[in-house]
Amino acid sequence: MKRFKSGVNVWFFITILNLTIFAGCSLFGPTKPNKPYPGPYPVGFQELFQKNPLLAQELGKLPELQDGISEAEASVLEDIVDIYNEDSAVFDKAFEKMYKVGIPEVRKYCSPLQALFWLVQQNIEKLKQQLGCYDTKTLIRMAWNTYDRGPFLVLSENEIKRVLDGIKDEKERKHYYSFLNRREVVIKWLLVDYNQSPTIFSKEARAIIKNSMREDLYWRQRWKDPKQIIDRLNSPELLDFYINTNIRYAHYIPSFHRSPRSVIRENYGDCDDLAYFGRTVLTKAGYDVFGRVVGDETIRCHIGLGIRLEDGSYFLAVDFNGVNHMSGPYKTLLELDRALGYGTRFHGRGPFFFDW
Repeated sequence: MKRFKSGVNVWFFITILNLTIFAGCSLFGPTKPNKPYPGPYPVGFQELFQKNPLLAQELGKLPELQDGISEAEASVLEDIVDIYNEDSAVFDKAFEKMYKVGIPEVRKYCSPLQALFWLVQQNIEKLKQQLGCYDTKTLIRMAWNTYDRGPFLVLSENEIKRVLDGIKDEKERKHYYSFLNRREVVIKWLLVDYNQSPTIFSKEARAIIKNSMREDLYWRQRWKDPKQIIDRLNSPELLDFYINTNIRYAHYIPSFHRSPRSVIRENYGDCDDLAYFGRTVLTKAGYDVFGRVVGDETIRCHIGLGIRLEDGSYFLAVDFNGVNHMSGPYKTLLELDRALGYGTRFHGRGPFFFDW
């Protein structure tokens, strides 16, 4: 079944969608933007306030800074300022696109900007190149990395050299050193070799690697709290990415939807589970959402989640059958229902009320 209108770039349309939608009423209620951290900020950050005050304010709204700025976080901010000063025009253009993801007047913070903060924190060298040809989906994929939940290493240049010097085989050590200018590759190889053949390293090298693992510090802390996750998924495209990289299709309990918290923690659901999940997420993010069902009581139904746009058209945000499909805009509900399968797999159609 064709899910997308011919010629419609859904991710481009989402940018327009985020700027034109107004919040609807719901039992959950929309969030409010975080207040920027009042300071003090690290030396040099004042220059960023003067050059791009909106960027500086949005950085101050990030959850990482809401409880104060640690020494490590101050270092990340200083790195961001350095990257900005290297080519402010490129950074400004990328940030302009980041800012449009979600509804700025409602979302707690700018999630793509948080993703950038994470990448700088992890010393991702591809970040500068990515800013030059910025794409939100690529940035999110690089930073969220929800499909790879294993540990990773955070090593300084000095620690990398100490580990390499601790490789017992001279040929293997020289091979590593030949790739020293490709820091990311070396770090990934070190982790693989440490897990598969730890005895190739000296005792000191093994200790450095072990102490540099950051599984709990990064991935688990960032993705274990359902409330934090819901706040982070503050636009349709972020919700879509999360569903497609985390949730598998499973249908165990007929006629009973599971809670958003359960979907997040157990990483599975069916169409109504994900429609309800999307309703919770996008309502908090300020979107005017509604449920649609195609089919009737005598046959298997399919449920989706739509968004009402300011111009009276509709956007299909959740259409989950193992893979989520965003599509639209649609001028009528009939067109949206056809995207859900009305007229092909299903015949009945109508509103889906979240009233459990």
